[in-house]
Amino acid sequence: MDEEETGAVDESYVPIGERLKAARNETGQSIEEVAAETRIPQRHIRSLEAGDWAALPAPTYTIGFSKTLAERYGLDVSATAAEVREEMGAAAPPMAEVGGYEIADPKRGMPGWVIIVAIAAIILAVLLFSWMNDQRLVAEERAEDALAQSEADDAANTPTDIPPAEMPVLLIAEDQVWLQVTDGGTTLFSGELARGDTYRVPDDAEAPMLETARPEWLRIRVGSNDIPQLAEDGVRVRNVSLLGEDLTAQPEAEAEPEPEAPARTATAPAPAPQRTAPQPTPQRQSSPTTQELNRQAAARAQEALEEAQDTAAEAAEDEPPAPPPTPPAETDDGGEAAAEGDTATE
Repeated sequence: MDEEETGAVDESYVPIGERLKAARNETGQSIEEVAAETRIPQRHIRSLEAGDWAALPAPTYTIGFSKTLAERYGLDVSATAAEVREEMGAAAPPMAEVGGYEIADPKRGMPGWVIIVAIAAIILAVLLFSWMNDQRLVAEERAEDALAQSEADDAANTPTDIPPAEMPVLLIAEDQVWLQVTDGGTTLFSGELARGDTYRVPDDAEAPMLETARPEWLRIRVGSNDIPQLAEDGVRVRNVSLLGEDLTAQPEAEAEPEPEAPARTATAPAPAPQRTAPQPTPQRQSSPTTQELNRQAAARAQEALEEAQDTAAEAAEDEPPAPPPTPPAETDDGGEAAAEGDTATE
C-alpha cells in the first residue's frame, strides 16, 4: 500500500524547471525578454527550465537565479529555492560505497591540524571556484552588454534630423532692448525685454524672423552655443532668420559680398556682341554670291547675244535693196545702142 501511494506521488510531481517554464509561458514572455529584464543569461534560464543542473553554475548562483525568476513570475520564492536545492542534491552523483576496509579505530585518527588544513583547503577551493565563476558571469554579461550597446549605437548612428526641440533658440537681453519676432504674417512677440529677460522662439515656428534696432544688446543662443552679434552697434536689422540651422550657418552667409553680385552679373553680357549672329552672315552669303555672279554673267552674255541679233536685224532693214542684175549686152546693133545709152547715162 505504501509503495502504491509513493508511486502516485512521484507521478504527480512536476519538476521545478517545468513549473518555471509554465509560469513564464503564462506571462507571454520569451526567454530573450526575461533574460533582458532579469540580467540572467539565456542559457541558464533554458538549463533551469530543462532541469539540466550540470550545465548550471555553482548552487549559490543557481538558487539565486531561481529566486529571481520565481519573484518575476509571482511564485513562492522560498519554496522555489528549496525545491531547486533539493533537485540539485538529488541530481548529484551518489558517493561511492567503500567496502573491504575495517572500521578505523578512533584512537588512530588523523591529527587535528590535518583536518583544519583540509577544511581550509576546501574553503579556499570553493572561494576560488566561486570567484572564477563570478568572473565568467561578469565576462558574459559584459559581452552581452557590449552587443546590446553596439546595436543601440548602430540605431543611434542612423542619420536622423535633429528635432527642433533639441536646438532651442533663446533671445537673451543684455540690456533693455526692443525686438519683434514674426512667423509668416503672424507676430509672435513685439515689445521690450528688460536686462536679463529671455524669450524662447517657439519650436513649432516655421520661418521666424527677427527685427531689432540694437543687435549689440541682444544675445542669441542656439542650444548651448551663443551666436555672434548680428550687426554692428546701432545698426537696425530686419528679417533675420531665427531657425537654428540658419543661425549656426550665418557666419558663412555673411562672408559673401551680396552687393557685388549684381555688378558682376551686369558686366557679364559685355562680350556678347563678339559672338552675335549677324557677323557670320557674309560667310554664309559667299557661296550664293558666286552663283549669282555666274548667273549674271550668263544673263549678260544672253543680253549681248540678243543685242547683236537685234543690231544685225536693224542693219538689214536699213540697208537699201540690191539693184536688179544688168541684162547681158547684145552683139547686134541693138546691143551697141544699149551700150551707148549706158555710157550717156553715166
